[in-house]
Amino acid sequence: MNDLPSAVPDVLVDPPWARKAEAEAAPVVVPGLAPPAPGPLAWESGEQERWIELASFMVFVKHPDDHPFWDAARERFLTGETDYAHQAKELVFGPERAFGDLLPLLLERADEPSWRGVNLYALDEYELKPLVGRYGPRVRELAVRAAKRRPADIGEVLLPYLDAEVGRLMTDWFVRLKSAGETGRRWLLRHGPNAVPHLVPDAVGGRRAARDRAAAGLRLIARESGRTRSSRRPACTATRRPTRWRRCWTPGCRSYR
Repeated sequence: MNDLPSAVPDVLVDPPWARKAEAEAAPVVVPGLAPPAPGPLAWESGEQERWIELASFMVFVKHPDDHPFWDAARERFLTGETDYAHQAKELVFGPERAFGDLLPLLLERADEPSWRGVNLYALDEYELKPLVGRYGPRVRELAVRAAKRRPADIGEVLLPYLDAEVGRLMTDWFVRLKSAGETGRRWLLRHGPNAVPHLVPDAVGGRRAARDRAAAGLRLIARESGRTRSSRRPACTATRRPTRWRRCWTPGCRSYR
């Protein structure tokens, strides 16, 4: 008995495997942080023009702007004889003199009953993309409502917009929806660092789901932005001389050659 240790080892007194997992650190919450005002629409090269041209798809006869056809088309628009989807196209490819003042009427009619439920549900990318290309912020609410209902089909119409609500939709799709996740990823990469101020309020907000989605979007932006900066780093300028090595003074490069 005298050969026994005088005390039980600490590792047996307080074994690590018996400890409860330490609670995760509470997330940093900054209440009341407001996002900035919406930013300008961001277009890829030639994209806006391509979207506008979609309005003329399947239009085989084109009339001059002063042709009487457009006066009759305006009357059909006003009376509702023209179907809602075609009204949306006419606002883009029709002449300004006939349709320039009719956008508010189209927006008012979005919730009128139709065989699809309401007129809004009749709009597809061939109507919404031209509207966004032509009118931009003026049709944002219409585009958001349509994209919320069918993110996989027409979520792309929101790609040029930059604001907190669109950012919240895009991070939600990026994290949660397989069918629209690529659209969310494209939006995050398109706007990149410019999207950060619009995502941060959710990332430090009190709602866990919104916080996790915003954080996922910010991580993607940070990762891809870092890759872009690395790819743009100037080439190493170190040169080797017969008698000695020379230091490269290119920013970020510590090579010796």
